[in-house]
Amino acid sequence: MKDSEAKIDNKAEALSALQKIARDVQALERYYRDNKIVTFKPVGNQVNFFGSNARTRLLFGSNRSGKSVCSTVEEIAHSLGYRPWLPEDHPDRIVRLDDGNPIPVPNRGYHLLENLKVAGTQVFLPKMEEWLPKGVAKIKKNNQGHPVAVEFNNGSVIHVLSQEQATTALEGASGHFVVSDEPPTRDKWIALTRGLIDFSGRAWIAATPIKASHFMAELMAEANTPGSSTELISISIDDNRKSRGGHLEDKAVDEFIRSLRPDELQSRLHGKPAHLAGAVFKAWEPRPPFLVDPFDIPESWPRMMAIDPSPRKPLAAVWIAISPDNTWYIYRDVYTDSLITIKQFSEYIKEVEGWTRRADGTWYQGADSEPVVLRLIDTSANTFERVGNATTRMAFGQHGISLMSAYKMGYMASIDKINEMIMVDETFEWSTGPQLVIFNNCPRVVHEFLNFVWQPESAQHKATGADPMEKPLKTNDDCVDCIRYMVMTNAKYHSLARMLRQGRDVW
Repeated sequence: MKDSEAKIDNKAEALSALQKIARDVQALERYYRDNKIVTFKPVGNQVNFFGSNARTRLLFGSNRSGKSVCSTVEEIAHSLGYRPWLPEDHPDRIVRLDDGNPIPVPNRGYHLLENLKVAGTQVFLPKMEEWLPKGVAKIKKNNQGHPVAVEFNNGSVIHVLSQEQATTALEGASGHFVVSDEPPTRDKWIALTRGLIDFSGRAWIAATPIKASHFMAELMAEANTPGSSTELISISIDDNRKSRGGHLEDKAVDEFIRSLRPDELQSRLHGKPAHLAGAVFKAWEPRPPFLVDPFDIPESWPRMMAIDPSPRKPLAAVWIAISPDNTWYIYRDVYTDSLITIKQFSEYIKEVEGWTRRADGTWYQGADSEPVVLRLIDTSANTFERVGNATTRMAFGQHGISLMSAYKMGYMASIDKINEMIMVDETFEWSTGPQLVIFNNCPRVVHEFLNFVWQPESAQHKATGADPMEKPLKTNDDCVDCIRYMVMTNAKYHSLARMLRQGRDVW
């Protein structure tokens, strides 16, 4: 009898324990359902968006890459003052302003939409309702049912604005953060971000860059360059595959990719702006391992430089150092209107390379100067167009800068060579980095690598179906030309090091 009673008690205790576990599971499920934001997990390059300290962030993402979700949870985090999905001891949990201080709570933000009727009700509203923790805020709507504000219980507020509004209506807005879902017009963006100055606020644009204005091109050219307050972060649908820790079935991603036209792949798949879908150097991105912080180049690494002269534009020049493993490092560029004459440019070269100046004013390339062993210049420098009584190349020679004429046969071959050198080989388990690396203190080279594009398809080509000319536009190519001249030499570390050992020129 006692055994039976004990068994009944044990069953009752087990049932009670199971019921408690079930209640706990239900409570946990309810908590996560009401606080979905705590389950958010960045994938791929999304991590860099939340970890960026840039004043302005450009989050360019392909369709279904997660850019809208990233933007939504980030502005909720700004309004709360912290990122709920990160552990309390995580360095990025506390949201910080541009000056490094924690964002105050309550605070004020502005969300700029393309329009309230479509973007507001079909994109902003569902995403905000999905990720807002239950009970922490209310979404305020106008008489048409369009969202106009998100009011938090802690006093923070997000004002929802439209690009359809007059720019004057956005002037004077003062806040702690500004968000835009689509590439904004310059006047609207400036009007809103001007108000961030009062609080050292931050801003970001999250978009699939199908439409990219000249203003966006300006922001992109500034991004990721030395001293810039703007960072460009590209995210891809590929990173959102379940096989890579994301949320989308691989089969669905593959089907989406197959549905895209070739001209859509770069913007819709990889998050690159449409105006750069025709970029010549598609594999290059303004981030490591393609773009790196400068470092002290060993004196044993031989170097070369090239000049691209023009009678109507600034002289352009690029310096490259070659490592023993034949990686080329672009470590200096120059493209400025301040160096007008050949003499000025020659003096500049000697100064930056560390030549020694004698008491009589003459220079010599001594042991402490950079080991530049090969200098090239465009063949146009062999004409008398720029200086009159001497060719440009002769004039440089008269000022101590000895230059060889660049080998210009095979324009497209040199473009192909650069593309080969910037590729990252992931064929093997150990990936091989690019053979051409750029220091991030070379703003002109960075600008040209982002904006050097193929000639677009003309109306005639579209009408006739004929193939467009497979040539790049002759714009944003001055430093690119310098690099082309050098890659066509097929220079290697050992051949240049041998030239270095043979001695330097003395002037």
